[in-house]
This record gives sequence, C-alpha cells and structure tokens, in this order.
Amino acid sequence: MKYSFTCPAPCNAKLKVDANSDDEAIRKLVVAGMAHAAEAHPDMDDISDAEMRKMMKAGLEIGS
Repeated sequence: MKYSFTCPAPCNAKLKVDANSDDEAIRKLVVAGMAHAAEAHPDMDDISDAEMRKMMKAGLEIGS
C-alpha cells in the first residue's frame, strides 16, 4: 500500500513510501523525514525520533 506525508508549509514536499501497515509506513516515513529535514531544512532545530514519529502519524496519508 502507498503512504505519504506532506512536509508543512512553506515546504510542502511530499514524502512517499510503500508499506504493509500503518506502523511500517510511519517507521519508513520517519527515516525519510529525517533525511529530508537534514537536506531541505538544515537550519531547522533538531527534532527527536519521537517528535518526528508523532508528526508523521498525525499527517499520515493512505493511498496517495
């Protein structure tokens, strides 16, 4: 199944993963989100894994 997360404005980048469950999707999106933040938002304050997981879970989009 396809899952995605859209980075908050003004970025609006869409991170996409394939996963078999919501939990797997969130794990994959956390990894992708950390990489995206390091590349696209190098000046952003550090965010913990737990904070990133909470953000991904709140914005999880299924089938997009």
